[in-house]
Amino acid sequence: MQCGTFDFLNQREDMRIIINASNLKIGGGLQVAESLIRELPAFLEHEFLIFVSDKLSSLLKDFCEQDGIHIIPYNIHAGIFNAIWNRNRQLDRYTAEFKADAVFTIFGPSYWRPKVFHFCGFAIPHYLYHSTDTPFYSHLGKKQNIRLAMMRFLQMFSLKHSADVFVTETHDASQRLANLVRRQQVVTVPNCCNQIFDLPERQRNIEIPDFQGVTLLTVSAWYPHKNLDRLLGAAEYLKEKYPDFKFRFVLTIPNGVLGIPFHLKDNFLLIGKIPIDVLPSLYRQSNMMILPSLLECFSVTYLEAMKSRLPILTSDLAFARDVCGEAAKYFNPESSSSVGEAIYSLASDVLEQNLLIEKGQCKLKDYPNHHGRLAKYLQYLGQYSQGHVS
Repeated sequence: MQCGTFDFLNQREDMRIIINASNLKIGGGLQVAESLIRELPAFLEHEFLIFVSDKLSSLLKDFCEQDGIHIIPYNIHAGIFNAIWNRNRQLDRYTAEFKADAVFTIFGPSYWRPKVFHFCGFAIPHYLYHSTDTPFYSHLGKKQNIRLAMMRFLQMFSLKHSADVFVTETHDASQRLANLVRRQQVVTVPNCCNQIFDLPERQRNIEIPDFQGVTLLTVSAWYPHKNLDRLLGAAEYLKEKYPDFKFRFVLTIPNGVLGIPFHLKDNFLLIGKIPIDVLPSLYRQSNMMILPSLLECFSVTYLEAMKSRLPILTSDLAFARDVCGEAAKYFNPESSSSVGEAIYSLASDVLEQNLLIEKGQCKLKDYPNHHGRLAKYLQYLGQYSQGHVS
């Protein structure tokens, strides 16, 4: 990635847009940001200035500046003071020198209130879903719930006072967020698969050991709300009730974090975090996708599985049904027997597998590709920024 100096004012295009990713350090937000930025050259009727964090810069090493796209490395500090104050003189200076019409923060909180129209993404499920929606909070101790409540208050305060319009990735999330930020508009732009799934020439292979049985893939980081230890209980259940059933879970988490008992070692393959360009290869070597998560806004692994023609097994919770509809087999994520029975039932029924795959192909049509997603973001930016007074 090449970073240039300020020479913005020689070019005046349809809109001058700042893409703010200075706050992205971990998680799926980095992949979304990378995908969006790589698509910007298709929209050079606009002029773009991008603030990128160090973590994002490492994913964009081969992405070069060009006419209409300028990159500034910047890491915003996510402290209490910034959450309350929402001011950043350096970013304000860049915004003024660029003569920006609007700022698009890919995912907030931004810890910065721009002096121009601010369109801000939101994807923090912990602030949208409550104990009546998910069993996740019952897994937390009293101190953890108090800390989460304090973080929710602080970050929602920051969000409400820093953005003009919010955007989420599902209609369910938009409705819930709208109830929290009643003065701001909330719109929806669905997520999509990374470009890599449509670019075989950029894909790399990853070889996992051959297995004579059913391989269930979970693409996830190690977070408590992902509920990955439920797969241990499901494995115990399957081993006891169906001793002849051959299965293994392949998870993209490091060795040692799951605490796998010795008698289940052959049923788990932990391969650690993998780069995006080997993901299609990993899906091709799997038979099903499973996600026992208790809390999400939008997990793109659902769409990746559909794209890869894998049947989906996942939690029977609102966020999953909102994304998958009828294109998944659902289970109770709190019950090892429910997870185990769903796995065995689907593995034993080829017709159901094929039906879920076909429903997944139909469901994919509800979601944009990477080009359509960015086009929708830019459409909303243009629509809502018109007439905005700073």
